[in-house]
Amino acid sequence: MKVVIVALLAMFFLVCRAETGKMADSGARASATGSYRTAQAPPNYGAPVNWFPSKELYVTKENDPLFVLVTITCEADSPNEARFELLQPTPGFVSLVPVCSPPGTPFAKILVVIAPGQGDAGKHEVSLGSTRCGHPEDSVRNPIVRLFVKVKKAR
Repeated sequence: MKVVIVALLAMFFLVCRAETGKMADSGARASATGSYRTAQAPPNYGAPVNWFPSKELYVTKENDPLFVLVTITCEADSPNEARFELLQPTPGFVSLVPVCSPPGTPFAKILVVIAPGQGDAGKHEVSLGSTRCGHPEDSVRNPIVRLFVKVKKAR
């Protein structure tokens, strides 16, 4: 199971590095066609938040991981990328993996890895918070994305 997750992540990073010049264009195309979902950001957050695949409820089985890419649009002259954190009540089988962004692109990205194991069946909430791009002193208090995951028992 862990070998599959590592292999998928390695493949994702290789594609990311190979297509660094195309990343911003492909994100803009996906957003224009509606495959990204835009979240209502907290007041005074100031940046659009998108995620792909664009669902609010994900259904999986125990031992079947799934991945969600979250993107924040930053100002072009932001000195720092946003900092992402998982907030409560996110279950322990959810983790974050940084995603490479070509220098000068106005996006901060994170890959949310949802990897439920044996005994994790049930309904769960995944809550992700972030600082604003270029504001590393901000604290992560409010969720910017809330996803719901239904984990079915493995057969």
